[in-house]
Amino acid sequence: MRFAVLAAFSAIPLQWFILGQTVVGDIRIHQLAVMCLTVVIVFKFGLPWLERHVRGAHVFIAANLYMIILWVAMNFFNGLGMSQPIKQVAFLAGFIAIAALFHHIIRTEDTGLIDAMRWAAAASVTVLLMAFGFSMLSNGVNPIDVVTRAIEAGDPDILQKELFRSSFSGFGYDANKEAIGNLRHEVFGGLLFTMYVASWANARRPLTVPKQRNLYRASLVVGAMLLLISLSRSVLVAAAIWPLLSLVRALMTGRVSPRQQLAVVAGVFGTAILALTGFLSLLWTRFTEETESYSVRESLISLAFERIQDNFWTGGIETEGSSSHNFVLDMWQRGGIFVGIPAVFIFLFISFFWLQQLLRLRTVSDDLFILTAAMAFPCVRLVTQGGGSLQVVEWVILAFIIGVLTACRELANAPPDEEPTESTQAQALLPESQAAALRRLRSARSRLK
Repeated sequence: MRFAVLAAFSAIPLQWFILGQTVVGDIRIHQLAVMCLTVVIVFKFGLPWLERHVRGAHVFIAANLYMIILWVAMNFFNGLGMSQPIKQVAFLAGFIAIAALFHHIIRTEDTGLIDAMRWAAAASVTVLLMAFGFSMLSNGVNPIDVVTRAIEAGDPDILQKELFRSSFSGFGYDANKEAIGNLRHEVFGGLLFTMYVASWANARRPLTVPKQRNLYRASLVVGAMLLLISLSRSVLVAAAIWPLLSLVRALMTGRVSPRQQLAVVAGVFGTAILALTGFLSLLWTRFTEETESYSVRESLISLAFERIQDNFWTGGIETEGSSSHNFVLDMWQRGGIFVGIPAVFIFLFISFFWLQQLLRLRTVSDDLFILTAAMAFPCVRLVTQGGGSLQVVEWVILAFIIGVLTACRELANAPPDEEPTESTQAQALLPESQAAALRRLRSARSRLK
């Protein structure tokens, strides 16, 4: 299971490799990886186990199923294709399996899986660099030359077109398609997901061997550098919320941990390097001067409202090529009010879920703080995602967060003398060290109460 989890998570950024075509569209490596992990989880634990471990997410799952069923019905009514809602069903299945896995990890204190996940970022960075190297070599792209010319010209567009669009072509995508460069949002979103998972796992069970700790930190540093090179505004905004929340938390509590001190030093040092190399000015240009996409999206949102007024009840608008980049607006255009209302519910559910975590920022533990930071990504993508629907990265991040948090809340609310059924059954199958860890966990919880 450890290998399957790491392999699947490290493959999530590999979104530009198309393996083949099916009746529901193209199948890419990251989609296949998540589906394979889903199958492994189902075959290992079974469907009844799956149902038990997602009870805390039943409302969210039911809302998505309701929306997808109505989406299919309205697409049939309007004569639109079924590929997108069918894909969402597959993504929802992956969400259920991965959320159940994280729920299981917390309820049974599976230290083996937690320890393995500490290397999620290292595995993802390694696989991504190898895949990029292969893609660039295949397409004759010189990354150093491209980055140098982009900095000298102060033009982020050089980086986007000549590094990403050129590298992503030839593996199922046409280099002439403008949208191919937009794949980087989900590619680097997948990398950010593994950084969240690795940080959470290390916060829960910190590495103690110096060499391992240095390797873990190096993977996060390299990952952060790759996020910056992506020039993906949505990913960078979501990633920047992580250190920002850490600063707010430190100010609220009046405590600055050694880890936070190290992060501040690294941040200052990194900013100085970016300024000296000229990359900082490139980032500034990307956010402040390249405003064309802002005006385009503003016009697309206005167009979406016009379409909704004209097709309020039944929708029937195919948003491909004219997406509002807004989850609710795009779903409403596709299926009318019948799909729009559950889309609004899902949007509010995710938003209020994050708000609940933000309100607990001052008292939340270090490992759960990572989940609060991670929740920023799906919230940002709900209002910036091209196509207006949740993709694999958003689904797996939500599975990670909801799976862990529901399990933690169940443990916190359980009576001290009550042995959780799942934990009791699993404890008999655990090694003595893990069983002892479970006993210590329950004892600590009893003392707190």
